[in-house]
Amino acid sequence: MGTFLTNGSLLEDIREIITSASPLLLTSDAATVTNFVGTVPQEVRLPNAMSLVAGVHYLLLNNSSSSLTVKDFDGTVLTTILPSYYTDFRLLSSLISAGKWMQETEDAFCSLLRILPHPLDLSAVTITGASRTLANGIVIGQELEGYAVGFGGSSMVSFSAGDIKDAEGGALGLNFTPPVIPLNEYLWYSLVAEYTGVSAGKVSLRLRATPAAASAALPDDAIMPRFPFVSRIIKLGFVLVKNDGGTVKVTTIRQLGVSGGGGGGGGGGGSLAILAETALSRCYPVSVTSLGTAAVTDITSEDSAYAVCGVVQEDAASGATVSILTSGAVLMDVPAGLGLTGLWGKPVFVAPDGTLTIIKPQTGTSPFLAGHYIVRMGVLVKNTEGTTDLLVNPQVIGQLG
Repeated sequence: MGTFLTNGSLLEDIREIITSASPLLLTSDAATVTNFVGTVPQEVRLPNAMSLVAGVHYLLLNNSSSSLTVKDFDGTVLTTILPSYYTDFRLLSSLISAGKWMQETEDAFCSLLRILPHPLDLSAVTITGASRTLANGIVIGQELEGYAVGFGGSSMVSFSAGDIKDAEGGALGLNFTPPVIPLNEYLWYSLVAEYTGVSAGKVSLRLRATPAAASAALPDDAIMPRFPFVSRIIKLGFVLVKNDGGTVKVTTIRQLGVSGGGGGGGGGGGSLAILAETALSRCYPVSVTSLGTAAVTDITSEDSAYAVCGVVQEDAASGATVSILTSGAVLMDVPAGLGLTGLWGKPVFVAPDGTLTIIKPQTGTSPFLAGHYIVRMGVLVKNTEGTTDLLVNPQVIGQLG
């Protein structure tokens, strides 16, 4: 069976391969979904990109007991897929035989997980699915009891008991020991969903709550913990907990990566995930290149200026998939090192060095020069915690004469 459309649905050919010591070269007519089983390591090479149409994808599922090494057509290693993991390779550019491939992993299925206050327990939050209605009326969403995710319709994380449970009370994550918070002080937790494999056609997740050090408990909410260094995690957000007169209470939820998130000045807008042309830093403005990759916006280049698409959500290495917040999205907590903190209501522009600035571009006003394009990236806003977010709205205003 091939890959084709019928009654508006995409039906994809799925084939099963027993792993072997011989390299496997995919061809242009290969199945778009390949399930690997067996016991020995396997090398897989993607097809000659010049024989393909940009947009085609190849989903590689590793249900073997050894790793898959995936290379492009020219032999450059793209990634290693461990047992019980998968990667979807989508072709961005077919100008050269190696191509430019975007890699999507299991977290692509879980980008709409949402943190909400628990309806009964003030010391807890729940993790549920989220949905979003597009302008054309189509609803996209993530149902936790559906095909993609392996745990039930909602979950509970208790910051008083240190328990992580599913809707039926079963263990769902790594329980933890909550630090003792001094009376009437606050402590932040980071919350992630950790990918643990694929079972019976479902992505399995395990929740992990990581508190800041107990010494970070303060009379205010100034210190956030870093996310744990755990492989294959979906960063859900932060939760601020207070010892309110002897009772542990959730006071703030800082949601990451969803539309219509659960408080704290986040949510809304759109996002884009493509390959980074070079290493990219959080909050930097980026444009789409002719190869379909993301690069820092260059206001000396007409092509770069008019291809501006948004700002980087999280740091990304060269060649890695970078998450870009596009028009209408909110980048929470602008990095303090950019010098934009507290400048609420100020529009921000792309500077010649690729950073953001509140300096209005004018000829003769340093650092701008004649010929530079005026690229406005959005406006700085004050969130409910009193810190600074960026409301993203990239647009080209004109060119300095």
